[in-house]
Amino acid sequence: MLVTAFLSWIACAAPAPQAQTPVPPGGAAPQVPPAATAPVADDFTSKSLDGITVRHDKSIDIAPLDFEAILSSLRLTRQVIKNGLGVELLFDPVATVRRKANSKRAYYTDGDDKLFLDYPSDNYVRGLQLGDEKIVRYALPAYLQIWLFRSLTSTAGLDPRILDSLADYGLFLYKQEVERLQPQVKAPEAPEGLGGCWYQLETYYPGRTSFILNNFSSLKIPGHLVGQQLRDLAVAATDDPKVATLFDSICPAEPLLSPEESEPGAPLVAASTLRTGRLSLFNGVPLLDVQGDPIPAAARMNDFETLFQMAITLAPDTKPRTTSTPQVCGLDVWKLYFEFRPRVARARDDFDYYLVLREFCGRFRDRSLGFSPSPALPVPPGTPYWSSVSGSGLKFARSGDAVWIASVAPESAAAKAGLAAGQEVVAVDGRKAALVVSLLADCISTFDSCPSRQRAEAAALDLLLSGPKRSDCTLQVRDPATPRQPPTEIKLARGLPPDPKPAPPSVEFAPRPDSVGVVKIHNFGADSLQRFVNAIEEANKLGLKGLVIDVRGNEGITLLDSKQRTSSVMLGRLLPVDSPKMVIGNAVRRLPPTFDKAESTEITIERMPGANPFGGRLAVLVDAWTGGEAEWFALGFQLAKLGPVVGATTGGSVTVPRAFDAKRQSFTNSRIDVSLPIAVVTRPDGSPLQTVGIIPQVAVAPVADELKAGKDSALERAVELLRQSQ
Repeated sequence: MLVTAFLSWIACAAPAPQAQTPVPPGGAAPQVPPAATAPVADDFTSKSLDGITVRHDKSIDIAPLDFEAILSSLRLTRQVIKNGLGVELLFDPVATVRRKANSKRAYYTDGDDKLFLDYPSDNYVRGLQLGDEKIVRYALPAYLQIWLFRSLTSTAGLDPRILDSLADYGLFLYKQEVERLQPQVKAPEAPEGLGGCWYQLETYYPGRTSFILNNFSSLKIPGHLVGQQLRDLAVAATDDPKVATLFDSICPAEPLLSPEESEPGAPLVAASTLRTGRLSLFNGVPLLDVQGDPIPAAARMNDFETLFQMAITLAPDTKPRTTSTPQVCGLDVWKLYFEFRPRVARARDDFDYYLVLREFCGRFRDRSLGFSPSPALPVPPGTPYWSSVSGSGLKFARSGDAVWIASVAPESAAAKAGLAAGQEVVAVDGRKAALVVSLLADCISTFDSCPSRQRAEAAALDLLLSGPKRSDCTLQVRDPATPRQPPTEIKLARGLPPDPKPAPPSVEFAPRPDSVGVVKIHNFGADSLQRFVNAIEEANKLGLKGLVIDVRGNEGITLLDSKQRTSSVMLGRLLPVDSPKMVIGNAVRRLPPTFDKAESTEITIERMPGANPFGGRLAVLVDAWTGGEAEWFALGFQLAKLGPVVGATTGGSVTVPRAFDAKRQSFTNSRIDVSLPIAVVTRPDGSPLQTVGIIPQVAVAPVADELKAGKDSALERAVELLRQSQ
């Protein structure tokens, strides 16, 4: 089934942006940096050296030698960047040294010429050495961010690993310099992190890093093309095409947004016809432009500040942030803030701004956290206007590096062209099929609130043939039975998808001739429980020996305050007689006002009085589209040891959204409605499910021969297991 919306948002209530901002875990709320709320000059002592100015809060007595050490460390950092990376910093930085409770990262910048060196206690800035690593380590990425942003014309799609790699390599160069000046110091080991790509480049081609970055400094390019530009400069500098692969560790092999870019046209108004924007996804899927007058920069920043506060204070976390761990959902709060704040401030237009907001929400890997267009913005911000090969019934599956055709609609254009289930898709529009899937998954992971990689790749398979409307999609396929034969090339026309078919019943039951039945739970709608009960009773009447419960494709969205969780009641009807009540998980939410504590509510299942359980063996089918309440169902089934869970790892999408309240959730300036999760479900022992998913006891990958024969590999494996246990 084609995915008609590449990015979807779940509408749920959030605190009003105009309301008082909640205080984050650990006590003090993150403050807007001095660039926005600067104290009066009398509150600071300043000193300059070689164009570098250091200001420190007078409330803390910093010894003259420590003050000199900070200046010398910032000066050394600039020299390391100049001599080691070949980057001339053509600005006079101003560093503000200030004490901030909860601070664990000490470097920040607002993208202008200002640095903020935050320290959690007075001891941090006492007893410093000349060229102290504590200062250098945090000044490096701040300097480099200022340098990088001066070359950007837009900020959407900027891979943060690029900046991190340069900072990592710069720290290695600093340690080399220390070793040169102090021979007794042990020589640093080669960087094992992201900076390794630059180290390898210098090892093979000395001096080329300086050449590449110096040339890059003279360019003005959009953020999503930085990686491609670095590749091109590296190949030109070395005359070695293989050098481009060194950068695969810090940015995608191709830009996630297309290379073509033009200046945006006049803003759309409500009466405008639908049109595509200046940017498109990497495979040519154009993104829609947006409507309305341009959002003022100050309004953008205010809405980002509010969204940031909401995310870090309300996003459920199994390990709430304390004074010693300023993190939320595994994200460094301050690093996240000072990465995105300048990106929002420097967004070229509303379109760029919306994409940056989507990237920010995507970092939390939670589909309950995001935003959707308000009625004031009829066109969803950044929503792709895509088309694919419609009416073909083409579905795809992936196993390792191979992409297979899973099904083709009979008598469709694809079937008439020779496409058939069980064929391997070698390439799509000239790219290797596995690469297309990986790049689409990168795109989804970056611009969507996607909970896991397995979910992103499942969505990518649904979008495999997407591209510009009315264009041709060129496939190269081959029969695995004749691997030495060259692939067959087939062209299919793209078009808008057909009207959606009527939704199937919430639960369907189908007996098989082998004494096994299949109960397909499409969703947990209002009538799903009764339909499920009817299916169990029918299976018992037929005397079936086995029952496969299929929750593949069931995303199972449920509100936390629902009076009855249908999945738990269904499980209760499957429990054997005299089964005790059992805990299958916990719903965890963070508590105000400081949000450093959590409340945990048990999710339980218990035997339903008078229920007639199924008399045979049971199995459950899952896949990457299994999420929410369907994942709880699979988890409870697994923990109750009712039978094997078969298929692929679930989506890891188990946060619970708040009920939607239109009066409290709108960002009127940005014309968007935000959504927020209220709780996250964990295993009974507190270990995470979100982003992780449920790993089936029996993992099943698609098999070409079974696809060719029209068989469902996971279903057939489950049936086989049920027969073996009889």
